[in-house]
Amino acid sequence: PVPATILAELMGIPRADIDRFKQWTVEIFTLIGAGVASEEAVLTGHRGILAMREYCLALIDERRARPRDDVVSALIATGTPDDQVTDEDVAGMVMTMIAAGHETSTHLIGNAIHAVLNDERSRELILKQGLGVDAVDEFARYDGVVFSVIRLAKSDLSINGELVTQGAPVFCMLNSANRDQRVNRDPDRLDLTRAKVSHLGFGTGIHKCIGSVMARTVVREAVQQFIQHFPAASTPTGRPTWIRNLGVRGLVDFPVRLNG
Repeated sequence: PVPATILAELMGIPRADIDRFKQWTVEIFTLIGAGVASEEAVLTGHRGILAMREYCLALIDERRARPRDDVVSALIATGTPDDQVTDEDVAGMVMTMIAAGHETSTHLIGNAIHAVLNDERSRELILKQGLGVDAVDEFARYDGVVFSVIRLAKSDLSINGELVTQGAPVFCMLNSANRDQRVNRDPDRLDLTRAKVSHLGFGTGIHKCIGSVMARTVVREAVQQFIQHFPAASTPTGRPTWIRNLGVRGLVDFPVRLNG
């Protein structure tokens, strides 16, 4: 609940409504990255989008009448006479920040704890020294949440001898790129002391994640607090269950024995 609670605080959303947003996000991601757009996935995703949109539009009406010191009020105030910001614009931004923000940070916390509990050296490092400022980048590189993205080719190009024509979709496997041994030495090993972490987990260029600063802070604190509070935590026999999704890498369930 940590990332969702922080985002709700920034947006001015009552804490009592956080669970509703989490449910709508799950419904939306049932379609995004589904691989096959089944009728059930489409209807579920559509239901989540409509419900979240309706809530956000009502929230915008409220903030327009009674502004507060929050992100929604700030977005409403960004328009100018020559460049109007519509309620649909604001609702779209709020929906994107909430759905993308708390879902990714939540899963990165889970992926990171899973990685540390399966790497004794990393656990000992956290217990002795805590997590450094670049630790979350290593977590995002090692087992990132944004598993893949789709981009359109701006011009004809060749990838491994295959012609990709202008406008064609390219399925980019980010987690594969993050394990490229030409970029990161010994890429299949979690190394929280890695001097220079190069990864695409937070995007790049115009696609750079605007929430990366928050994510680094939230994930670092959550993982560090968990390991320090439960130094003997262990994973019982059996594998965790991962989300069946082509766009998101995260855990459905992850049994942990807190006292070893």
